[in-house]
Parts: sequence; C-alpha cells; structure tokens
Amino acid sequence: MPDASGEMEQFATSGMTAEEIKRVGHPPRGKGLLGMPLREPNSIRVSDIAADPRSAGFCENHSPFILRERREDEALLDRVVAAECMTPDLVTLPPDASVLDAARLIHDRKFGGIPIVADGRLVGVVTETDLLACFISILA
Repeated sequence: MPDASGEMEQFATSGMTAEEIKRVGHPPRGKGLLGMPLREPNSIRVSDIAADPRSAGFCENHSPFILRERREDEALLDRVVAAECMTPDLVTLPPDASVLDAARLIHDRKFGGIPIVADGRLVGVVTETDLLACFISILA
C-alpha cells in the first residue's frame, strides 16, 4: 500500500520466516518494478527484471526469485493428477451429524468443508459458507 509520498507503506511478507525478514533489512519501498502497480493501473509483464530500465534492484540479502512463464506453470499443473493433491485419510460425517459437530470439525481441523457420507457414498459437503448461511438463518 502506498503512503502519502507514494512509497510502499506496507509490504506483505507471507511465506518468509522471521529470520529472512530480518536479514533483508528494510522492506521494499516500491521504487522500481514492484512499485509500478502503485503508479499505473495496468498489468505489466517483464521477461528480464534486471534488464528492464524501470528496475531498481532488490533489497540487500533478498531471497532469490524463481520466475517462470505462466504457460510453464500451466503445463506443470497439467501433469499433476488429483490423487497427488488429495487428502487420503478422509474425515467425514454422516448426514445425521449435528451442525455443531460439523462446525467443530471444520474449526478444529482448519478444514474448508466436511464430506457427508451415507452407506459409503458421498451425499454432500458442508462448507464454511454453508455453516455461516445456516447460522444466519437460525439467528436472524
């Protein structure tokens, strides 16, 4: 987010450890390519960050970036099958489980939803959104 002077006021460090953040020192200020979205509303694509004249370089001790073209990511994802991503030890509930049981499981296990299974067959899914809708209708 830009501050009054146009420099970056906040910088998300998601995925970085506290040690990595400390090693970088100051966060990016948004002077180079990183700050372009602050100054221009359009998306930009750059094949070589270092060669771009708008580049201001990286902060000292910045973690290295690995850049790929989107088509490379799509090709990689095309080769991965669902079985490689799924949760093999499925936690389920029967259709007669209480809404409270579903809410507790979703909360305690940090699930996005719970499959509802009857006689070994999937009959539905209760999601966080479903629970919120249910609570709204009960409390309204």
